[in-house]
Amino acid sequence: MLLSWLFGRKKGPSKKKSSKKKGPSGSRASGRKKEKDKRSSLLRRSSPQKAKRPQVKKEHSLQHIGDVIHFFPKVKAGVIRLRRGSLQIGDTICCKGATTDFRQKVSSMEIDHKPIDTAKKGQEIGILLKKRVRIGDKVYK
Repeated sequence: MLLSWLFGRKKGPSKKKSSKKKGPSGSRASGRKKEKDKRSSLLRRSSPQKAKRPQVKKEHSLQHIGDVIHFFPKVKAGVIRLRRGSLQIGDTICCKGATTDFRQKVSSMEIDHKPIDTAKKGQEIGILLKKRVRIGDKVYK
């Protein structure tokens, strides 16, 4: 009591007018609490559903036949070293890498600037590609 007299404070609660709107029960805090309860009850009502996983294509049918060892961006041609199997014009290949994932049909193949129809294991061939590939990308058939 002595301290309040020294600092000029009055006894009892001070009545300050607030410019903020009050809730339906008369106090701001209870209005916020009711809104929070309403939101949490809405969240509780909805039953948790399992997230659907996207269908992933199985790659069991694809066979790894080689790797990209160079790419020529102006002509969009890639050099592929065949590791196993063979490749013919008209075959569908799939190029996969960190940023690459596409399929296309082989339209032309060359070895040392000479067109060829088939390529065998161990050869380095040049193929026209529809998109950019990077060194190290895998080629599947």
